[in-house]
Amino acid sequence: MTIFQRVILVSAGLIFATIAIFGAMSFQSGRSLLERSIQDRLEAVATNQRDKIQSLTEAWRDRSALITSRTQLRISLKKYLDTNDDAALARVNRILGDALTSVRSVRAIAITPPDGPNIISLGNIGTTETKVIFGRQPDRKIRLLDMLSTAAGQLFIRLQAPLMLNDKTIGQLIVTLSADELTQATNDYIGLGKTGEVLLAALGADGQTTYLTPHRFDNGSASANYPPIEQALQKKDSLARNATDYRGQETMAYSRYIPDTGWGVVVKMDTAEILNPVNQFGRGILAVGAFLVFMALGTGFLLARGISKPLERLANDANRIQTGEHLLRSKIDKSDAREIRSLAESFNGLADSLLQSNAELEQRVTKRTRELRDLNETLEQRVELRTRELNITNETLSAAMDELRQAQNELVHSEKMAALGGLVAGVAHELNTPIGIGVTGISHLQEELGKIKERYASNQITRGDLQVFIKTVEQACNLLVTHLNRAAELVNDFKLVAVDQSNPDIRSIELADYLDKVVATLQPKFKRLPHNVVVSVPANLSITTCPGALAQALTALVSNCLKHAFAPDTDTAGTVTVSAEATDKGCRLIVSDNGKGIPEKAQSRIFEPFYTTARGEGGCGLGLSIVHSIVTDVLKGDIRCESTVGQGTEMRIRIPNLQEGEMPTPIHLVAS
Repeated sequence: MTIFQRVILVSAGLIFATIAIFGAMSFQSGRSLLERSIQDRLEAVATNQRDKIQSLTEAWRDRSALITSRTQLRISLKKYLDTNDDAALARVNRILGDALTSVRSVRAIAITPPDGPNIISLGNIGTTETKVIFGRQPDRKIRLLDMLSTAAGQLFIRLQAPLMLNDKTIGQLIVTLSADELTQATNDYIGLGKTGEVLLAALGADGQTTYLTPHRFDNGSASANYPPIEQALQKKDSLARNATDYRGQETMAYSRYIPDTGWGVVVKMDTAEILNPVNQFGRGILAVGAFLVFMALGTGFLLARGISKPLERLANDANRIQTGEHLLRSKIDKSDAREIRSLAESFNGLADSLLQSNAELEQRVTKRTRELRDLNETLEQRVELRTRELNITNETLSAAMDELRQAQNELVHSEKMAALGGLVAGVAHELNTPIGIGVTGISHLQEELGKIKERYASNQITRGDLQVFIKTVEQACNLLVTHLNRAAELVNDFKLVAVDQSNPDIRSIELADYLDKVVATLQPKFKRLPHNVVVSVPANLSITTCPGALAQALTALVSNCLKHAFAPDTDTAGTVTVSAEATDKGCRLIVSDNGKGIPEKAQSRIFEPFYTTARGEGGCGLGLSIVHSIVTDVLKGDIRCESTVGQGTEMRIRIPNLQEGEMPTPIHLVAS
């Protein structure tokens, strides 16, 4: 977007924002003031209507009381009721007829005894179309009975007043009065505008809302469901700002409850008429705003043109300098603004500086080009010298690596020979006991055989001697068979483990049975110590793996526990536990001890080659490194260590199932 466009946009935007904010604040303030004014007006009119209706109902009661206050009427009625005297009845008719013509608005009068039909009924209001029954009227001595409507639309109110004589009720006076004054009172729309209206309603005997006076805009039947009326009939004086009336128009209404009659009066005006002055004011603001925006656009156009035209001239001069006219300079017009002239002077100064900098740069480029040419001439010699130095260094490193591999192989061979020596010593120790017992048994059997032969040769053998000899032979044979079988089992276990270690085939094994055999080969080491090994593996757990590699790893881990986990020369028995659990793709082997644990700083290095904490005790640091290589390279699994000082160490080995018959990867002395 150009400066020209931005200046015009900003000018118009500022004017529009100012007008919008001012107009919104003015509109909202005017609307609030107008609404408060209308609310006060509606409240005042509603209060006035309530007072007028209360005054009117009091006037009706006064007229009824004026008739009942005539003493001759009550005396004559009492006499007629007691004696059935026609003369007394005639006096009652005469008195009522006089009241019918003399009391204002009276249209009909009737007298009823305390129990029974009318005695006298004077006056006529025409045919009655509708009768409005008031179900909840205040308990007054003179009370409203109902309201009648004639075919001509005239309204009449009926009141009931008791006729008392000597503090006893001798009858009831029913007075029918014209309710035109009520209609005139509710048709007073002064101060309510064109849409203002006064609604008067009551609750009938059936509990439904009934309008007592006709509507201003609808002479037919209208829905009584108007919230302000409901509020008034619930004895609540309230203001409703947006209530929809019987015409479907939104109105502002104020409701009043009339305690004397139980009626409700509502004064309302259409919201559209109330807000019409504010809406006209808003339209005026929009018109003024449109005019001011147009003026702002014109002003912005002139201002933007005065700024953008000199800048376009400077931009054009810059393009010409860029295309090769390096000696061109911008003209400074005295009619331009001071800032534009200052910008043009700075632009010309910048062009001069760039021209000078370009000349200096060309000189530096020429100098650097000569230096690069000289450097390229000697570069080949320097590269050749560095190449010879790198070749010599590589040969030295290669020889060092060969020596390191040879040393590693010798250490691994030493470790294997040491393990083999331990295995042979264990075999010899384990076989020594059953073979020794067998030799002792054979010697004893030979001695007994010699004794029985001497007795046989001298014909001194007895039946008892023969029985003792047979029993001795039987015991010796049982002892020989038991211990020779034990020796055979040990030899078989040692043979199985040894064959597996020398034959790295992959096959399926029952893990519990195989681990028992591996641990059996380690028993000679535990017989000299107070510690023991516990194997806890599910009986039905099988896995396809390299058994020899698994045996080597387990032997190294258990031996490492005996050497490092427990303090030497201690009588406290330690426990090494070998457990396993099945996984989705194989099993997890756990070798744990309750020894002294491994310090945290050493845990990250225990699988490194040649790292040991027993360097002075003959350790070479290859045991766990070899275990790591066996697990990762041969068994295709992983191993990790979890240890807490003082609580023990746990080696967790994950072993997946391998393809049976596959050749395992050779072991390399490398730790991850």
